[in-house]
Amino acid sequence: MSSASGLWTPQPPGRALDCQELEAVAQDAWRSGAWQEHVVSDAAERQYAALHRSEFLEVWALFWMAGQETGMHDHGAARVGIHVGSGALRERHVSPGGFTHIRP
Repeated sequence: MSSASGLWTPQPPGRALDCQELEAVAQDAWRSGAWQEHVVSDAAERQYAALHRSEFLEVWALFWMAGQETGMHDHGAARVGIHVGSGALRERHVSPGGFTHIRP
């Protein structure tokens, strides 16, 4: 998914991607280094930058420091692919019926 110019440009098919495809896009974005120019270390709050937006795909780089969190939020019907470049991520998935699982 890298362009000949060396800049990272995802080439998604004209459809929504499944979670495995999204994780591959996230890994490719990390390997490309496209996120590096957006890195901000802010002790007060997490930071984020959009790396790509199109009809079927949004790619975001999120940066946070130890102890920060996103808080409870909902992705709606969107599918999500995650790649942790450095550090660790702990996810808690909650359904309308209550707690489902935690992914370290």
